[in-house]
Amino acid sequence: MRWPWSRREASNGDAPALAASPDHAKVVALQGLQQGGVVLWGDYELTVLGRLDLMEDGSRWTELIVADGQGTRCWVGVEADAASPVTFWYELPGGQLESGSVGDPELGVGGVTYRLDERGTASFTSVGSTGTAASGSAEWVDYRADGGQLLGCERFDGEWEVHLGQVVAPSELTIRPGAGA
Repeated sequence: MRWPWSRREASNGDAPALAASPDHAKVVALQGLQQGGVVLWGDYELTVLGRLDLMEDGSRWTELIVADGQGTRCWVGVEADAASPVTFWYELPGGQLESGSVGDPELGVGGVTYRLDERGTASFTSVGSTGTAASGSAEWVDYRADGGQLLGCERFDGEWEVHLGQVVAPSELTIRPGAGA
C-alpha cells in the first residue's frame, strides 16, 4: 500500500517537494510514532496499535495500524524520505473484488476500474499489534483509478488484504507521541 505516485519515483528524487514545506516536521513525527502514539485527524483520535517498517531496494516506508475509540482500524502509510503525502488505508468491506484477482492488470471495486500501478516484495519488521510476524517479507500490489483513487493489496504469508487509500495532507494531522516515546 503506497502513495499516489510511484515509490521508485520518490526514491529517484522525483517526489513533490514536501521537505521544504511546514508539513515536513509532521511527516517526520508521524514516521517516529510508536505504539500508544496518537494521530488526530478532524474529529478522529486514532491511537497507534502497532507499526510495520518496510524496505525494498533501498526504499523505506512505515505503516501504522491505528484505531479510534470504537475499535475501527485503518493503516496510515508514510515514506521514510518525508517527501511523500500521508495515505490512510481502509480495509475493503468484505475484502470482495467485483472483477479480477490481485495481480491482474485491472481490478473492479465499487464500480471503479483500478489499473495496476506497481508491485513488489518488501522485507519488514513489526512492533505491537499488527497481525503479522515480528519480521518477514510481504508482497504488495498497488492500483490506481483514472480519478486518482487508490487500491492497495498486501500479503504477509497468507491471504491478500485489500484496502482503499485516501491521501491526507500532513497539515490536516496533529501528532502526539505516546508515553513510551
